[in-house]
Amino acid sequence: MAVKRQILICGASRGLGLGLARAFLDAGWQVHAVVRELRPASPLDALRERNPQSLQVIACDLNGRNASSTIEAALQGQRLDCALFNAGVYGPSHQDPRQAEVDEIGKLFLANAVAPIRLAQQLADHVLDGGV
Repeated sequence: MAVKRQILICGASRGLGLGLARAFLDAGWQVHAVVRELRPASPLDALRERNPQSLQVIACDLNGRNASSTIEAALQGQRLDCALFNAGVYGPSHQDPRQAEVDEIGKLFLANAVAPIRLAQQLADHVLDGGV
């Protein structure tokens, strides 16, 4: 039996991340999907129910300083062929830079810029040589 290729997809609960999870499952990969929380009856939960052996859902707040430890524990030493850091947040409901507050911008920058880079650096050793 051939060994399945392994991919970590952060931000897999909806949008691009969910689409990528579906595509990689269809291509026969083992998918490790990272989400803030797995919601019952969500599209990702339905995908997990249809692919229980090939889809692992990891609940983790990527902004947390120990996010990489949570992901590493869930991977249980499994090495990755690919790691995608797609997660992000939309930002304040007003979406108006003239109304933006410092704490709103800080949270947005942390989630959309700092956390993905920090995680990529912390998890780089889990990607196989020649992986992405």
